[in-house]
Amino acid sequence: MEKLNYIRMPFDLGSLPEGWFSKGQINILYQLAIAAEGPILEVGPWVGRSTAVICHALLNRADTLPFHTVDYGIASAEEWKTRFGDDLSKKPDPDRYLRHINQPEGTITSLRRNLSERGLENLVTIH
Repeated sequence: MEKLNYIRMPFDLGSLPEGWFSKGQINILYQLAIAAEGPILEVGPWVGRSTAVICHALLNRADTLPFHTVDYGIASAEEWKTRFGDDLSKKPDPDRYLRHINQPEGTITSLRRNLSERGLENLVTIH
């Protein structure tokens, strides 16, 4: 694959769901999804920032690719601690996590809602 350089993306970064990917990482992910030659598998979408980027890339391709994303769907602080060994109450901003976790179906609910609000839900299969 050729070297990736920063490109102008056809969407506003502020329109993406919250997450941890930086502007540069988002740009690289977008370019990789544009250049992908086969199906795309994402592991750990959290609430959809990276998923939305990949979906935007798929919208701008001449062809279509299957895109699947897989996540635990964390639904409680206890489940988070069991899976990751991390106490959310000790994080600088625990609400950033808890507002997505403490709802029916946990983080998967936020993931589905974030994609639906952006019209991207039909581009990805969530597992």
